[in-house]
Amino acid sequence: MHRRTGLIASIWFLVTILFVSGLVFSVGPKEGKVASKEPAQVMIKLYVYGTGLLELDLEEYLVGVVAAELPASFGIEAHKAQAVAARTYVVKRLEKIRKNGSPYPEGADITNLPQEGQAWISEAERLERWQSSYSYNQKKIQEAVLATKSQVLTYNGQLIEALYCSTAGPHTEDAQEVFRIQLPYLKAQPNPFDSHSPRYKDAKTFSIAELGKSLGVKLKEKELLMALRSPQGPEVIPVASLLDPWLNPDKGANSLKIIARNRSGRVSQVAVGGRIFSGTEIRSKLGLRSTNFTYQISSDGKKITFYTTGYGHGVGMSQYGADGMANKGYNYKEILAFYYPGTNLVSLGLRRE
Repeated sequence: MHRRTGLIASIWFLVTILFVSGLVFSVGPKEGKVASKEPAQVMIKLYVYGTGLLELDLEEYLVGVVAAELPASFGIEAHKAQAVAARTYVVKRLEKIRKNGSPYPEGADITNLPQEGQAWISEAERLERWQSSYSYNQKKIQEAVLATKSQVLTYNGQLIEALYCSTAGPHTEDAQEVFRIQLPYLKAQPNPFDSHSPRYKDAKTFSIAELGKSLGVKLKEKELLMALRSPQGPEVIPVASLLDPWLNPDKGANSLKIIARNRSGRVSQVAVGGRIFSGTEIRSKLGLRSTNFTYQISSDGKKITFYTTGYGHGVGMSQYGADGMANKGYNYKEILAFYYPGTNLVSLGLRRE
């Protein structure tokens, strides 16, 4: 009897240890656990343009990502939040590549270019960038990655699309507006935390010829002069005024107006030269920082200036917003909960060999 009781106690102790080792961290209203199919040591095949293919341990790779994506001066909690978002992003990418194959050179999992996933810089590049502050900054970022080791974000038991941007502006953007995907944790919401970003406001001016060439339409100065309704600058023009025609739409090829804005205040449709463009198309073709823009025609009708708020697509975590929250005393779990509402922070149980 004593032997059986001891055996039961031993089994219960073992089960308890196994459960604790798979501890789940929650940042949302629900808690969950991901059964990872990843090996004990996750290796990332990183293609670096100009260098070639590198194979790095996941956590080592993340040090280069956080260093590239955020200024070293950001609060440590912002670095931790970025480490979790970047880890989630690349592990999710691994799942897709194993299913569909790699679109990158030499069968890589990801590259070092932000437009192909997320930025990454080597240790040599970090040394060149940070100079005498290298040791301090390197240690700070390594600590942020280590403090969040193996932690990723999930929703309903699945890794999330951990999208992020530099500066969202007054509102984050809905993933549906940019990427045509409906995700409950990537909806537009007020964002009061990144107004300190040096990228928060910007202005870019085009001549009429430059604008027409970039968009592939015909515009004339005379018609633009007719469009001038008010000397007020775009920063004080209400949205209702922006939705009014600035040119007579009957003039067809020479019309120019913002047709609609979405819930986040970003431009969703623009009529230019008789064609309809999405806000994303205008941003891409003109090299604007954001689709959250207004514009102003010069008094002589020769130039148009676009005024933008925010930098990037605006979906998910604002990096400067994460820093703003860190500066206000929020920890990385609270930052992640704010920008990815309803998600769970879990440990994949990954470890170095």
